[in-house]
Amino acid sequence: MDRFYQIEKVKMLKEVSHLRDNFQEMWGEDKFKELFSQTIDEFIADTIKKSDAILKKRFIKPPPNDEATHVWIGINPPLETFTISSLYEYTIEALAKYKALDKATFVVEANTNNGYRPHIHLLAITNTKPYRIIEQLAKHYNVEKQSIDCKAYHKGLLYKEHLNYINGLKTTEKQELVELDIKEREELGIPHSYRSNTFLETNEKNNISI
Repeated sequence: MDRFYQIEKVKMLKEVSHLRDNFQEMWGEDKFKELFSQTIDEFIADTIKKSDAILKKRFIKPPPNDEATHVWIGINPPLETFTISSLYEYTIEALAKYKALDKATFVVEANTNNGYRPHIHLLAITNTKPYRIIEQLAKHYNVEKQSIDCKAYHKGLLYKEHLNYINGLKTTEKQELVELDIKEREELGIPHSYRSNTFLETNEKNNISI
C-alpha cells in the first residue's frame, strides 16, 4: 500500500503545482491575498498538508507499535563453546540483563543438517536497533559479533512465522531434527521454549495465540 501512496502523492503534488500557477495567472499575489487572507504559497502549503493527510489515512498502515516490531535473533557460538544447558542458562540471564530482550521468547537447539551445534533462535518485541543488540549479546556470550545474527521486522511482518519456528512448527524435512532436539531437552529438563512474562502479557493483550 505504501507504493500506491507514493504514486498518488506525486499526482497530488503535480495538481497542486498546476493550481498554484493558475492562481498566480488569474489574480497575482496581492489580489489572491485579498480574497483568501493568505499568500498563494501559504494556501498551497495548507492544501498539500490536508491532501497528504487524506492520502496517508487511505493508503498507509498505522505506524507500528512495539508489539508489532520485533527482532529475529540467531545466536551461534563456536563449536564446543557451550552445551545446550549452559547456552540455555546464559540466554535466560541475557533476557534479565538487557532491556531490549524484556519481551522475548526463545528455543535452544543443537541438531542441524550440518551436525551437532548448540544454538539459539530468539524473538524479541523491541525497537532497539539490531547493531546494538548484536554488541550486547556478543559481549554477554563472549563471542565475536559474527556469531550473532539479528534483523528487525516491522508491522508484524513474519511475526507468527517466527513464533511458529520457535514452537517447533517447521518444514517437513526439518521435523526429524526437531524431534531430536525435543528428546534432548526433555532428558535435560529444559523447556521446549522459554517465554518471559512480559512477552506472554503482550501477546495476550494483542490476542495472539502462542
